[in-house]
Amino acid sequence: MKEVILLIDADSMLWQSSFCKKEEDPEGEGYVRELDTAMWKFEEGFHRIFNYMDEQQKPVSLYKVFIQGDNNFRKVINPHYKINRVFQKKPPIYDELVSSVTSSYNAFICNGLETDDVVAATWKSLVDTDFDDSRVPIIVSMDKDYKQLPNLYFFDYYYTRFGLTHIGELDAFKNLMMQMLMGDKADGVDGIKGVGVKKAEKMLEGCSSEFGLLKSTYAMYIAAYGKRKAYKEWIKNYAMLKLHTDNVVIPEYPFGFEAV
Repeated sequence: MKEVILLIDADSMLWQSSFCKKEEDPEGEGYVRELDTAMWKFEEGFHRIFNYMDEQQKPVSLYKVFIQGDNNFRKVINPHYKINRVFQKKPPIYDELVSSVTSSYNAFICNGLETDDVVAATWKSLVDTDFDDSRVPIIVSMDKDYKQLPNLYFFDYYYTRFGLTHIGELDAFKNLMMQMLMGDKADGVDGIKGVGVKKAEKMLEGCSSEFGLLKSTYAMYIAAYGKRKAYKEWIKNYAMLKLHTDNVVIPEYPFGFEAV
């Protein structure tokens, strides 16, 4: 039986655990007010993942929890990166919950880099240096950006997608090109105006190689921005959307993983 190592991007789980139904909040805003309640919600979601893996006869032996810290190099490239989230009110219990989860699970705080870059770089390091036929690292997250990593085992803990999938090489590259076409409104990344999932799928229909996907996507950039501006927009968006797995310096790495 293969040894399963979970790399858990906990950012969305922390955020979800900080909210409740409005009628459950004494102030009627839909925020969890008690740390014990927020921790219970987090741990319920956390252990549900491990239970699923046991049920699938893929018991987890090691794991690491990752949480977003301060600073972000993408802000240097594009000051508008994640600008939409600046005005998003942080739940009042959030910082206290982060501190509690960090202490309880020995979580790694990702400063200077985004959580997904740190998780992706850790995954790549395991695949390149420690991986063999008896070990399999799995990324656990709700973040679709991870699906651009080739030959990835990905556990999506969003309740309607809850489960494990495998992302092949061509599908991974297609996912990245899809993001290049659509952009990411939540992160303030422009793609091509008016292009959503269905249009992006149509644009890449029939592409059977990475070169074909790249050629078709860049042709759409030229059509949308013109030859002179297309390259500049392409480079900017690629830097925003591409996960960094190489040349990423992670303080304290290689860190220890937590045993189950």
